[in-house]
Amino acid sequence: MGVRERRKIAVGAKLIFNAVFGQSIASNEGEGLGPRAMKKVGFTVSGWIIMCLGIAGLALPFVPGVVLIVLGLVILSSHYVWAQGMLDWLRRKFPKALNFADLQLSSFRQRFTTRQSAG
Repeated sequence: MGVRERRKIAVGAKLIFNAVFGQSIASNEGEGLGPRAMKKVGFTVSGWIIMCLGIAGLALPFVPGVVLIVLGLVILSSHYVWAQGMLDWLRRKFPKALNFADLQLSSFRQRFTTRQSAG
């Protein structure tokens, strides 16, 4: 098998992967296995785990299912177009609830981001 055939197979596999799992917002071309790639994998895996816990929480009485699903969508929306679309739909459908969540998220980000000293 030649180089051209391998490239065609790789491109086809990538198209199938994107069709099944969703189109990625951030391009992973040339990222390698550096810290950015590991961070992206960590966020993606944690987002899917939280989404699964949220789905289980819809049936279990002691787990807040809807809250975990929205949190999982927020995490996944930085990497997947479909998750961003779902959040946009939820923002249109429930504007007061998600405005409150956005305020809490911005407050959380301000608390936990590193500040550069002016010196």
